[in-house]
Amino acid sequence: MDESIHSELQLLLPWYANGTLEESERRTLDAHLAGCANCRVELERCRALGSALTLATPPAPAPPR
Repeated sequence: MDESIHSELQLLLPWYANGTLEESERRTLDAHLAGCANCRVELERCRALGSALTLATPPAPAPPR
């Protein structure tokens, strides 16, 4: 695979991890992930970071009444 295309796909991994990619981008990345172990590892890192941030973020305070 062309390295520039690979780099572009790697940049999409955080959005893939949080489910905010457009359908066409998700399908393209799905196909790439099927054959790229490095990107699968990076995707897991993105997911772990997202989980850690969710756990570390305190809930928003309730609005005053």
